[in-house]
This record gives sequence, C-alpha cells and structure tokens, in this order.
Amino acid sequence: MIKTNKNRRGVSLSSYLLLRSRSILLAAAIGLAVNTWALDLSTVTTATTIPNSTIVTGTLGSNVKLTIEANATVTLSGVTINGVDNQNYSWAGLTCAGNATIILAEGTANTIKGFDSGYPGVYVPKGRTLTIRGNGSLTASSNGMGAGIGGGLALSCGNIVIEGGNINATGGGYSAAIGSGFGFLNDSQQYLSVSCGDITISGGNICATGGEDGGAGIGCGMRPLNQCGVTCGNITISGGSVTAVGGGRYGAGIGSGYMGSCCGIAIFGGVVNATGGSEYGAGIGSGAAGTCGGIALMGGTITAAGNGEEAAGIGGGGRSSSCGMISIEADVTSVTASEGTPIGAGNNGTCVAVKIGDVLDDTTSGSTRTITSRVVNLANITEYTMVADGKIITGTLAANVKVSIADGATVTLRDVTINGGTGDWAGLTCLGNATIIIEGANSVTGYDKNPGIYVPDGYTLTVKGEGSLTARADWYSTDCAAGIGGGWGKSCGNIVIEGGTITAVGGMRAAGIGGGFQGGCGDITITKGVTSVTAVMGSDGVYSIGRGQSGSCGTVTIGGEEGEIEESLYTYIPTRINLVDLTGNYTAADGEVLFGETAHKVTVPGGASVMINGVEVAGAGTVNPAPTFSAGGKAATTEFVQGANGKWTLTTFAEMSNDALGSEVANSQIKVYAASTVEGLNSASPMTSGVEVKEKKSAVKTTIEVTPPSGAQSQFFKVKFGE
Repeated sequence: MIKTNKNRRGVSLSSYLLLRSRSILLAAAIGLAVNTWALDLSTVTTATTIPNSTIVTGTLGSNVKLTIEANATVTLSGVTINGVDNQNYSWAGLTCAGNATIILAEGTANTIKGFDSGYPGVYVPKGRTLTIRGNGSLTASSNGMGAGIGGGLALSCGNIVIEGGNINATGGGYSAAIGSGFGFLNDSQQYLSVSCGDITISGGNICATGGEDGGAGIGCGMRPLNQCGVTCGNITISGGSVTAVGGGRYGAGIGSGYMGSCCGIAIFGGVVNATGGSEYGAGIGSGAAGTCGGIALMGGTITAAGNGEEAAGIGGGGRSSSCGMISIEADVTSVTASEGTPIGAGNNGTCVAVKIGDVLDDTTSGSTRTITSRVVNLANITEYTMVADGKIITGTLAANVKVSIADGATVTLRDVTINGGTGDWAGLTCLGNATIIIEGANSVTGYDKNPGIYVPDGYTLTVKGEGSLTARADWYSTDCAAGIGGGWGKSCGNIVIEGGTITAVGGMRAAGIGGGFQGGCGDITITKGVTSVTAVMGSDGVYSIGRGQSGSCGTVTIGGEEGEIEESLYTYIPTRINLVDLTGNYTAADGEVLFGETAHKVTVPGGASVMINGVEVAGAGTVNPAPTFSAGGKAATTEFVQGANGKWTLTTFAEMSNDALGSEVANSQIKVYAASTVEGLNSASPMTSGVEVKEKKSAVKTTIEVTPPSGAQSQFFKVKFGE
C-alpha cells in the first residue's frame, strides 16, 4: 500500500508517480535501467525534490521551487528555468539540498535563472559541495543580486567544483558570477556577512561576468561600505578555458569583489583570461578596496588585465587594496599582465612580495609585463614544435609529433625521453647550427629510418654538459640511420661532443655517431672534456664512429687523435682528475682532464697537453686552476665570483710573514692581471683601470672588485701585492 503523503525520497506523491512512470517509459525507449528517473519540467506544477539518477528535461512553466535531493546526481538535458523576480518566490532557479552533482548532457543547452532577486541561478548551501560536469552547456544568472552559481543576497554558499561543460555565468548586482553574493541588511536591520567556500575548476569552457559595481567574475561579491564581510575561499584552476570579467567598476576578474576578501588563488593549468572592473579591479587578485591572499601561478597560459591606472593586472586593485605573496613558477607557459602595475600592488595598496621563478623570461614593455617559461615540457606537446634559443626541454613525449631545435639555438635537455615511432623525422631535428646542453638522464630515439639526433649538412651540432644522453636510430625498423648523425641517404653536418656521458646506437648499415646508410657526414670531434662516449654501429655497419655503409665522412678526431673507429662497442673515456680530491701538489700527465678547484700546486710538464676546467693547457708551467691566483706569499684560499653586472669579485685569504696583505700595502701596490687563458697571464700587463679594493684586513683578507677590459671575457686573474 502506498502512503498518500510522502514516499521514501521525500518527493510529493504526484511528482513521485510522475517520475516513476516516465522513467520506466524512458528506460524502455533508450535502454536505461529502470532505476533511472525522468522529469519533464513542463509538467511540474508544485514544489519538487529531484531524486538521484534523474534526467531533467523541458521548460518549467510554473513558479515553483526545484530542489536536488542531498547527495544526488542529476542530468540536465535541454532544461529552461526562467525564474520570476517576486518576493513570494524566495528561492533559486535550482537549489541543492546538500552535496549534489549536475551532469550537462552532451549537445544540450540549459538555462537557469533565479526567482526572487536575492537568490542565485543555482544555489548550494554553505558547507556542501556542488559539482558540475559533462559536455553540454549551462547559462546561469540571478534575477537581481544573486550569483549565477553560488550565493545570494545575505546568503552564503558552499563549495563549487566545475569539471566540464560550457558554462556562461552572470552575477546579479554586486554579486560574483561564480561565488558569493552580496552582504546586506536583514529584516531586523542587521548587516549580515556572506561567504562562499572553495571554487575549483579543472575543465570545461567557462565565461563568468561579475555583477554590476562590485562582483568578481569568479570569487566574491561586494561588501557594503564599512559593514559586513563578504568572503570566498580558495580559487583553484587546473584546466579548461576560463574567461572572467569583474563587474562594473570595482570587481576583480578572479578574486575579490569591491571591499570583499578572497583567501587565495592558485592556477596550475588551462587557458585563463581575466579582466578587472572598468576602473579599479585587478585582473587576478583583489577588487577595489578589497583583499586577496596569496596568488600562485604554477602552470597554464594566463592573461590578466587590470582596468585603469590604479589596478594591477595581477595583484591589488585600486583604492588601497591588498594582496599576499604573488608567485609565478617554472611550469607556466606564459603570463601576460597589464595596466597600472602589471604585477604587484595597486595604487596606494600593498603586496607582500612578487617572486618569479628562475627559469622564466621576464620582459616589460610599457604597461605590459610578459613572463614566459624557458621550460618546454614534452608531455604537453600535441603538435609540431620548434624549440627556441635558451629553452629547457624536459619530460616524455607522448604525441607522435616532430620536435626541432631552431637555427643557432642553445637548448638544454633535462631528463628527456623521446621514444620514436612512425614518422619521417629524427627524434630531435636541428634546423641549423645548434648546441645541446645535457642535464640529468636523457633518451632520444628517431622515427622511421631517421637518427636520434640530426643536424643538416653544412651545419654543426655541439653537445656538452654533465648529464647523460642515449641516442638511438629508429626502434621500429632495421635500418638505416645513426644514433647521432645522418639517416638513410641523408647527409648530416659536423658533430662536436665536448661533455657528458654519451651512448649512441646506430641502425643497420649505419654508424653509432656519424653517417647513415648511403649518407654523408661532416667532421666528428670528441674532446677530452667528455665523461665517456660509447658508440655502437648497426649490423653490417662499417664504423661505430664515422661513415655508414656506402657513405662518406669528414675527419674524425677523438681526444686529439684522428681516425674513424671500427671497434663496436667502442668507449672513449679520458683520464679525469678531480682537483678537489688532491691531498698535495700534483704533476699532470699528457691527455688528462682536470676539473674542480684546489689550493695545491698543479704542474703541467713540458710537452704535455691537458684540459683544466674546459681550458686546454699545453707545455710547461704551474697553475692553480679555476681561475689562476699568484702572489708573493703563501696563498691559502682564493675565491672568484662573477656578478650579474659583469664584474668579478676577487677575495684572497692569505698568511704572509711580511704582512703583505695588511694595511702597510697601499692600494696602488695591489696589481691585477686579467686574461682569457692561463697562458695569457704570463704576458699580460697590470690593469690600469677597473680595479677597486673593497676591503683590506691585515694578514687576513683582501676583497677586490674587477671590471674586465672592454670586450674581454676574462676568466683568469693574477694578483700581486707590494709592487
């Protein structure tokens, strides 16, 4: 027997029977399980609670309240709710009784407008969470002073999560489009504060326009002058396309409304465009006279414009607003900020600090500041990409696309993986002269019949750095390219390897480093500066380093010795000496590579040739490397630091029985010699300008600032005292 008042879902009996009968018919028609409900709003005439698993369709023809059952998931499929502004209809267009999920059916358009002017289009109670997802569209708005999605007049709301859909939200007067409403007087003439929970966007296409004269596009609404608080929680964006515009003159695009408060903003990804209100609102940050917590831009493509000279693009709005720490980190694709202060405090406002990541390019032109990342994350690439000079390539390439290095560019490979596949291109293609600096562990494999790394004929590829690189010919065919060099019938240019741990594996009939099958290769040079180089020719190959079968190659020079290498697997390891490990004076042997720093004497005997920290030193002599220091006493320690201004700071710590570093030595008796090579110091004259003694303590320490001669890139200095 069915009771005549309410069923177990709390739905009125007529609505329950309507939902039940229609769901069975719909289930039979489209193959859904019978526990899926259907509700046609054109048939609804009384207040209705929508149960879980309901598909809602049609246009609401009555002025009644619609509520989503607590913890329910409902689907909107062509819904229209056009609320009527009437104080007798004191409800939102769609109200959540508790936590709720709205799915926007694919290909459908849905419109929801609140009823009484103080209510939002879609409302979720404080402390609860509304989640919106799907591939349809939703247009949400107030009928007066509520948010499009969120709170209303003196009506706080909970958390808002948007995972998908095409969302167009508009705030009513003083309210955010997505977020909190407007704090105002209640019937007892008391000012009420309003708040909104956290706002999280991870997908979809969102367009949010704040309400007139004070509402943020996404965030909080306006606080009445000198009265109650209006706040929103944290705003987090990690994906999707987001366009947010502050309302009227005062609201931020993303952040706080007029005199409102936003806890903090974090953007991890997506495409974000934010514009402040017409006079005082920041693009991202605080509205006029508002506050915002920390702003962290960790990823994505972000464009933010304040409005008027008083507001920042990112940071504080006008009228003495404030914001917390602004941090822009390496994974952003680009950040473009404009107006009075592009990034930082607004006029007469405050900002805790602005921190820009180390691997970001930062330029300002007029009122626009542009920050772009030097990091190219291969995991984010979906189409052909040319990497420009100064960029850092990292990550694993998932898409089957070509990656090139611009002509003349120097790029860094940092923990890169390119696994090759189907396509007529190399794993990395140099478009001209190129320098690759390797950091971490890197693996690059070519595509069909192409090398791991290719440089065109007539140009030079230089590889250096302290990391490792494994370069292989195409995994998926048995021929015919080098690991580093040319492809099948495709000539390549010169290859210079100056550093790193290199492993190069060729395909059938090809060299590990050099020519592919029936292709030519320029000169190949491997210096003593490498940690090790290993080369493996493919089956039926001729040389592991040199030409491929039926091909040609220029001069091959390895550690100063000329000749192509037939041995496969072949490994070249120069003798490397870490000067830090020395416990006494040292005499270097011919061909050794010395690196690091030492206070001990290093002697290069006559006829020997060594490399010291990247500099070739030949013949007899005594050096104290990186860089050289010479004095008339016993130098215990010398520090050389190059500053951003191009000047070098030389600090000497010494013990001298004649107190040669003390105040008894006049500044004019301290002579500095500069040269770009160690050998050059022997013939250098003392510098006559650009030397300033900053500090001189008796028998202990002398600090000298040196500006190298014009045009010279001096890295070696000699200091003499008492001359």
